Amino acid sequence: MLQEPMQNRISKRWRAGACLMFAVCSLACAAGSRPPATAQPDAAVSGYPATLAASEERRASAREAWSTFAGAQGVGADAPAPEFQPLTATVRTIAPVTASSVFLRLPRVGAAGGEQTEEQTREALRRFIESARALLGVNPADVSLLAIETRDGGAKSARYRQQPFTYNLRGGYGEIEIVFLPDGRVTELSSTALPEADRLRRALATIRPRVSADEARLGVVGQTFTRGSRSSGGSAANAETVVVSDRSAVTVRELVIYPIARVEDSSTLEFHLAWEISVTRAGAPDALIYLDAVRNEIIIVEAE
Repeated sequence: MLQEPMQNRISKRWRAGACLMFAVCSLACAAGSRPPATAQPDAAVSGYPATLAASEERRASAREAWSTFAGAQGVGADAPAPEFQPLTATVRTIAPVTASSVFLRLPRVGAAGGEQTEEQTREALRRFIESARALLGVNPADVSLLAIETRDGGAKSARYRQQPFTYNLRGGYGEIEIVFLPDGRVTELSSTALPEADRLRRALATIRPRVSADEARLGVVGQTFTRGSRSSGGSAANAETVVVSDRSAVTVRELVIYPIARVEDSSTLEFHLAWEISVTRAGAPDALIYLDAVRNEIIIVEAE
């Protein structure tokens, strides 16, 4: 058997080693040229939940808005100012109407003296909201009419809902009510609309649920909640509890935006993306559980 010359064997080993080193370097360079993996932003630590804090500046602006609006309506400067919502500084209630009161009025649409049509009434209400937008704390473009209902005595109540977000608002916020007489005099006015809606909309635009509807449904089964409480397992004396034992009694309805006062600071509202979960109870009012769809924690439990 012939042996390969020593020089040829060394040459082959050198070439093999060089090829191996080249391959390793190529892989390293390729790895170094790839962009770094981008982690998904953590909504729980990047500005969630969005917040709205009470401020003296907002209250001062509300008082100024009332002064401007009342002047435009012909209401004297000595007229009692309305009561404002403590946090949002939107109008909560106007002063009770008396025989000597100078009323707020809806603008007249159509011929003077004639009875307004339904369409004209809606247009008058639209113009009123536009002129009172600073007092109501709302962009009219975000407002939709829910109903106009007739009360005893002939007064009518127009109810509106603010819809600034992708999801519906809950928690009693975003509601406007105007009560008026057939001649257009306004006797009651209230708003739980949310000021700074554009900023809040931008803050919530990128928030996505981390908890699916199925996970939310399964997560509440077997739990006990205290109605009105933000946590489970409440044990306060005489507190009403909601026991979720039957899986078939649980229905996940929809994602909503639920504003609620911060636990450690009631002058600040937190805006949670939440699953609205209905629980049917035999012999008791149905309950609504609001589960934070990002943090997977209970926000509040209410009676339906």
